[in-house]
Amino acid sequence: MEPIPQWIKAEVVPGSGTVNTIGTAVTLASGDPFITSIPAGSSILINGSYNTIASFTDSTHLTLTASVGTQTGASYTMASTGLRIANITGTGSFR
Repeated sequence: MEPIPQWIKAEVVPGSGTVNTIGTAVTLASGDPFITSIPAGSSILINGSYNTIASFTDSTHLTLTASVGTQTGASYTMASTGLRIANITGTGSFR
């Protein structure tokens, strides 16, 4: 089996940057795109407070389960990340 040619950085290192919020709507302002492969119910740290993600629209928009008010340029860090293991060649199996 050949080694995996590269790690997918966004799934190993938590994304961070700044966001704008209005109620439960969150829009990326700058920094790393949101990691949309994490499940709903995961956490995102916004301006020092953990918040629960209800859903993603795309890699720049998400919805929270509760309002965080109106904020502009608030810092964010994706709090739930993981490591994806993929069979790049499409043959064989994992053990």
